Amino acid sequence: MAALALGVGTAVAWNLSRPRVVHASVVGMPADADGDGLSNKLEQALGTDPYVVDSDADGISDTEEFARHSSPSKSWDTPGSATASIGMGITLEGASLRTVAAIYLADGDLDSKALKLGIVAKGLPVYLPKVVMGSVSNLTIVPASIPGQLVAVYDCPISPAVLRTTGSASLFSILTGPGGVNVADAVNISRLNGAICQRFVLTTQPGGSPGMSIQVAGPISGGTVFKPIGGSSPPATWTPGEICNQGTQLVGYSGGAAVEEVVSATCESGWDAYCDPSCSASVGSTITILDPAVLVGG
Repeated sequence: MAALALGVGTAVAWNLSRPRVVHASVVGMPADADGDGLSNKLEQALGTDPYVVDSDADGISDTEEFARHSSPSKSWDTPGSATASIGMGITLEGASLRTVAAIYLADGDLDSKALKLGIVAKGLPVYLPKVVMGSVSNLTIVPASIPGQLVAVYDCPISPAVLRTTGSASLFSILTGPGGVNVADAVNISRLNGAICQRFVLTTQPGGSPGMSIQVAGPISGGTVFKPIGGSSPPATWTPGEICNQGTQLVGYSGGAAVEEVVSATCESGWDAYCDPSCSASVGSTITILDPAVLVGG
């Protein structure tokens, strides 16, 4: 896998004030009907309206809520206090995976910040240089709900070859800057029977990482779920309206990622997703979940 062969020493940080800026109408860029930096496919995966900037009409854009880890589809769930935060998402656009890093800055100062993207596969964390990303990237600036603050969305392609060797990987983004700015997020993805899926940890707590967790009401009967990412079509044999709910237990750590064994797995209804009929066969397998807090020393 080309990305892994680069080694950790190839880390590259981008000054976010000077990227190559293009717009959603340019050939090769994902469709973004409302121009908020979140592609139509990502909004569909998030359950937001791709034609409306503020889906829940709470005065805070979908993009800002995604960056600040509150729900853009629930008006009662609004962002907490933070000087900076980052939310990460992923979609399949044609033949490319596209990673999205939505950045919130309370000081409105983008010039002094740097963004690094990376991957963890086979337990090895590697920062990705620009050459791995391809030539078509996009930076969108979105007005924040409070004047003087800023939301920026960086969107860039990643080759699906990152899944070729192991079938699963974790992609992460880290934002650094003066004044103690040091925040991160991650997405955990797997290729399952031809479909590229994102793995989420179930939680009853609000304010979780948008790339990592799904907030649910009531008791949790399992530890993780996976669902096809936006733009990835599930096989015809997968059951609509269900999701594979896996109960897991921690068995160790590798490269900053938790290694968990699947101890139960069943298809559960009531989800806007699809379930692989072989879900129960995943019992006994292991999965890795990258915790963004590990990336920034939390």
